[in-house]
Amino acid sequence: MILAGVIAVAMSLFLSIGAAVQNRSAKSFHYAPGLGERTEAFICLSLMIVDSERLVLWTWVFVGVIVFTMAQRLRHAMRMLQD
Repeated sequence: MILAGVIAVAMSLFLSIGAAVQNRSAKSFHYAPGLGERTEAFICLSLMIVDSERLVLWTWVFVGVIVFTMAQRLRHAMRMLQD
């Protein structure tokens, strides 16, 4: 439940930042960078499947990566909106 909630909040933050910050690239909206990109999510999810004996550990690692990424993206958005 915690992982699902964190993912929902992270996606909402990602989309909100994309809508609020002016786009300066060829992409359709502003893409805020962060630690937890697709590759890292794939690695975390793969570890959760392959090493199911430590599922709780890998789940909390994934939650930590997502929370850290949210903080990075929020900080990035604050800087972009101040300019």
